[in-house]
Amino acid sequence: MPTRPPSKLLATITPAAIQRAILPRVPVNPLARVGSMLHLLAASAAGVAIGGFTGCHLLESMNDAVPEVLAAVTANADDPAEPGPMRRRAVVVLIDGACGATLERSVDEGVLGDVPWRAKLDVGLPSLSRPVYHALLTGTPQWVSGIGYNGYARARADSVVARERDAGGRLGWALESVPWLDELFALPGDARLLGTDATTPERLAPWLDDNDLSIVHLTLPDHVGHAQGAASGAYERAVTRALQLVGHLRERAATTRSDDDPTVWFVGSDHGHTARGGHGGPEQDVRLVTWFAFGRGVARLTVDGTPPAAAMGATIASALGVPPPRHALELALPLFAAEATTAAPRVAVRRRVAAKAMAEHRRREGAWKLLTCAALIAMLSVAATRMGRRRALVAASLVASVGAAFVFLGPGLTLSAIRTERAFIAHTATVVSMTAAVSWVVLRNKGGRATDAAWANMLLPVGALLITHGSLGRSAPGSLGVLLYPTAGLVAAAANTGIVVVELAATIVGTLQRRTS
Repeated sequence: MPTRPPSKLLATITPAAIQRAILPRVPVNPLARVGSMLHLLAASAAGVAIGGFTGCHLLESMNDAVPEVLAAVTANADDPAEPGPMRRRAVVVLIDGACGATLERSVDEGVLGDVPWRAKLDVGLPSLSRPVYHALLTGTPQWVSGIGYNGYARARADSVVARERDAGGRLGWALESVPWLDELFALPGDARLLGTDATTPERLAPWLDDNDLSIVHLTLPDHVGHAQGAASGAYERAVTRALQLVGHLRERAATTRSDDDPTVWFVGSDHGHTARGGHGGPEQDVRLVTWFAFGRGVARLTVDGTPPAAAMGATIASALGVPPPRHALELALPLFAAEATTAAPRVAVRRRVAAKAMAEHRRREGAWKLLTCAALIAMLSVAATRMGRRRALVAASLVASVGAAFVFLGPGLTLSAIRTERAFIAHTATVVSMTAAVSWVVLRNKGGRATDAAWANMLLPVGALLITHGSLGRSAPGSLGVLLYPTAGLVAAAANTGIVVVELAATIVGTLQRRTS
């Protein structure tokens, strides 16, 4: 379609590079331009809708379990057993989001007093809160339970909470903010202390005396970590304040209880934070946490290596004097100087059959991924042939540019880049849309059509849905796939936004050109 040369007015208000990139392709016929824009807006809206659905659906499906793995573990669960002769009470203080190094530094400074026992543990992947809560109290890691996201999920494996309840113990939950532990494990008859009461010593101390197993969940360090990062002074102070609360409770217990008080205390975390804030990925500062224990009979011991955090389920059960969780895949860590650790009879069997079932599942998933990718490549080849080599190359170049922007200018390739969900979405959308806009200014004069590029971007979320066959939890995605598959929808929507911005700008420029020429 013929075009007009740029007017004098546009020459004064429009940089030369933009004139060369946009103005030569502005059509004279306004009706044709309107029709083209409507087509583009429809394609972009479809991409945004499919992208949004893909992101939300795949995130929620991270909590889908692999049925064969759970079935293999359940088939080899330990038989119910009676509590041991030595019964104790336990207080488990979970300081959410506290880095192991930060905890160790404060404990070494004496905030808790004398702490004889410590263990550095690996929380596994993803290093998110709810999956790690489940692993800590059940002894089953994320890849077995299938709980891999912070969305609602009820416990899928036997837990130390259930063992204590069956032994007649009273359970208590002191929750500073989020109810995720309550949702996972609690029953209506359990004792609860919520909000500021859970951090007020005058309310918390007598409440602990009424329970046989108390779970105290302190969340301020995690909130500060997300907002300001683990390198901030505010984060250090938040962790220290949480430990000071525990130290105060310990001092009170020492003055109000007898010397032979049988309570064992555990203090630790579910994950750390990166220096700038965020967790979920494989970074050591995020994945390695430290747990401490003190109380009558607790050994002066630093546990060797970095055992899985799932070992805490059987360890807490050992402290209580109840059998370990029936589905646990890890033995109890050595805790008492004068007592031998009781081994669950089928731990090694459960570990072996679970690994075998998961390996077989991953082989099937690998075959599905290969077939799906081959089908997508074939479809793209047919589409490229119909589009023509030049237009197909333009569309592929745009997809490549926004992908590179996501990796090198955007969040990167770790789940820990999600400092907060809003910040992640804003950062990704800004980087990708700006890259797409700049790329499209160049590529639109290389024979590309905006609608072709918009439909090409939609292949990202569609491909993610096909490759995972609609379930991220059951598709064995790996730590990289957990980030990339849900984000495919966001990237596609942002890229289409950049294209629409350029085309709208071209329409406005064309309108001004016609009016002033």
